[in-house]
Amino acid sequence: MEISNRSFLSDPQRYAIFIHKSFSPVPSRFIFIYLSIYLSIYLSIYLSIYLSNSAFIYFISFSLSLSLSLSFFSLIRFVFLSLLLFIDSFLSFFSLIFFLLFFFSFSSCLFPFFLSFFLSFFLCLLHSFIIPLLISCSTFYLPILFCLLSFLSYLFLCLLFHFRFFHLSFFWFLPQVFSIVSFFLSFFLC
Repeated sequence: MEISNRSFLSDPQRYAIFIHKSFSPVPSRFIFIYLSIYLSIYLSIYLSIYLSNSAFIYFISFSLSLSLSLSFFSLIRFVFLSLLLFIDSFLSFFSLIFFLLFFFSFSSCLFPFFLSFFLSFFLCLLHSFIIPLLISCSTFYLPILFCLLSFLSYLFLCLLFHFRFFHLSFFWFLPQVFSIVSFFLSFFLC
């Protein structure tokens, strides 16, 4: 069963009902596990990249990275990175909430979709441009390049997964992969 863009524009209520029936509900346990892994990985990445300017130390235990950061300067930087992590996770959480509201409600209102899209767009900017530039990246053009690449991937994935009826987990996971890859590449090449 397929619904074209024409039928979506002519009957948004039918589109919302189709989406609600086509997508299996995501268990809350999966969401909590994913968010926990997401926050743990990002916190480890931020700490390890600051401590070594390389991603290889990420494979060292998190406790070692945390203990090494307790000097005065590192503590200030740790607070700064924690603030960035809080903003990141805060926006990620609300982006996911609005995305769920759009797909699992019978409302024809597109406001949650656009809000989720712009929050994800800002997260892409935060991951691939702002954080590398603020932490240690000395080359200005490479973060811009990966920022643009990540923007294009976000735009493509949003258009593809919102209107081609892919599963929710693919929409939420793959853009984060693009952001993480661009985040690592900006540090490796800077």
